[in-house]
Amino acid sequence: MMIGTDAQKDFLRQAFDNAFTLTALASSSLATMDARAMEVYGWIFGPEESEADQVVKELVKLSFEGMGGMSDEKSSASDLSRADVHVHCTHKRLELSHQGIKPRWYDPELEEHLRFRDIFDCNIAMAYTIVPSAALKPSLIQICPWFLEYAMNKDPKFQNQIKAGIMAKLAGKLDEWVTGKVYTPIDLVQLFDKVIVHEMSHTRNGGRTDDVGGFGGYGWKNVRALSTQRTDVAAGKKGPEKNADSIALFASAVQLLGVGVTINEDGTFVRPGDRRRALGIDPLKLKGRLLI
Repeated sequence: MMIGTDAQKDFLRQAFDNAFTLTALASSSLATMDARAMEVYGWIFGPEESEADQVVKELVKLSFEGMGGMSDEKSSASDLSRADVHVHCTHKRLELSHQGIKPRWYDPELEEHLRFRDIFDCNIAMAYTIVPSAALKPSLIQICPWFLEYAMNKDPKFQNQIKAGIMAKLAGKLDEWVTGKVYTPIDLVQLFDKVIVHEMSHTRNGGRTDDVGGFGGYGWKNVRALSTQRTDVAAGKKGPEKNADSIALFASAVQLLGVGVTINEDGTFVRPGDRRRALGIDPLKLKGRLLI
């Protein structure tokens, strides 16, 4: 179920449809991986040599299958179960509660007070997910308003239906710089769809993934560094199968491989028919092709 304007909901339906396609392709790929998919899987989740490695693969598969089970949109909040997700585009539902020493935001849908970081996250993040403490309530995905404006403004079909705010406009100027300095070209491809997969993986059905290492779990470079780490509960370590961006990047990579894109270990890629050497592709020239 989605809360927002008609244009926002139409855009989100398109994005969720794309995300469910990514998860279905990824799930299928895990069952019958060709050489290229196996190579990319190894870059993201590590080798398939030990029993622990097989556990990683099984948990990744369960995450994709679980997300696929959320594909039916419900029309009413009363129809939502604990396995579903409620998607919001604004924070209008929130109420400022003055109970206690400091004012806190209260979410009447979740029937609980939010942590300060849940609201603050939208100043630095694209979206966030809350799995409520009440066992029977659905998970909640909050799409940060600035990021939704940014993404809609990138899509010719929707860019005339929204008025992008200052944060969305600034993001449009910064995305290529960030890709060149911090991330890799593959991080911005299918960005909004990947964010949806990332957030869905945080839900109950998606496997309750985490952002392993905080923002250190985001992006191809960090995902590669995490690939060989194995979950060790006693030591407080989590492996790539519990990292949301690892899940999302693999789903995106499988789809790209399926349309003939060559992906390289450093996060660069070459489209079919592109004669440029992969390492010579300038991330700054990807503008306008960030949401394919």
